[in-house]
Amino acid sequence: MTPTLSDIEIYLLKAQPEQVRAWLESSIGPVTETAIKGNSHFWQCESMKMIFTVRAEGNFDSLWIKQNQSPWADDLECARSAHHVLETEIRCAAREWNESESGDQPGWIKLTHGQEKTFDWK
Repeated sequence: MTPTLSDIEIYLLKAQPEQVRAWLESSIGPVTETAIKGNSHFWQCESMKMIFTVRAEGNFDSLWIKQNQSPWADDLECARSAHHVLETEIRCAAREWNESESGDQPGWIKLTHGQEKTFDWK
């Protein structure tokens, strides 16, 4: 059994906040919007805090689940669920990493048209 990561982050191609929130609600339960600051929507589901940032990286929006108590053990499981429901390209880190590690950024996984491919996102 894979241990659950403490947080999850995925990137969604040109997603609409309302669609992402609806997907989350169908997956984890009621999601409340607690604030909007600039391009960031702050959401909460029970004790899980989430930040959805529009165009965080080029055409990609970021969804960061800060305290992961979701049904997903890692970024890839979350990305698969989002891709299946939202039918848009999703990207996530290929493995867990943290900012204190030296070296290159981890590889990435792209989910598009029902396929998963590893690539370097630069």
